[in-house]
Amino acid sequence: MVDFWEIVGRLVTDGALRTTLFNAISTGSYPLDTRGYRIVIPSDHYDGIRTIVGPKLHGPVSLMALGEILYLLADQRLRVGVTALSTVISNSGAATTGRSAAFYTALGAMVFDDTVRTGFAGDDFTYFPGVTGDEKNTIVSLAVAAGPLQNAASELCRDGWNPDCFVKFRFYTDHTHPLANTPYTGSAPALL
Repeated sequence: MVDFWEIVGRLVTDGALRTTLFNAISTGSYPLDTRGYRIVIPSDHYDGIRTIVGPKLHGPVSLMALGEILYLLADQRLRVGVTALSTVISNSGAATTGRSAAFYTALGAMVFDDTVRTGFAGDDFTYFPGVTGDEKNTIVSLAVAAGPLQNAASELCRDGWNPDCFVKFRFYTDHTHPLANTPYTGSAPALL
């Protein structure tokens, strides 16, 4: 998840990366699997995107993160949402280039989780200790002036992810583990 947030943070602040990614995958829909509830993404798409985002990140890139980014890139509505969000951030005048991985991770997390955004507005970086100094001030300023940012982030999330999506940070009402979406006939595991 952290790698996905970092990719999103970089995607909404780096025009060259955004253009490269938009040009790497055409818009359209990935097919559903035979059970009709999961999309099927060809392995070469994962490999292609990994070669683009991998060098930008400061750690490994999970298949989960790549899958979410591919899902985002394939949907024209989500591309519009990413572009709108990047415009809001750019228009804010916030310094977003040459920042740490922690900065981009925090930025990506607050796109998807309004409780994180609210925490940052109150200078709460408890779970994001790598964001310090000027980077912290930039995140706080973006979170405090959340009107346009919140609107753009909410539209992006509404168009692409269910309210009970799995890319948030904090536990929330209706949260389920992704495997809860699969048909399961066994008994639930016990908490040990």
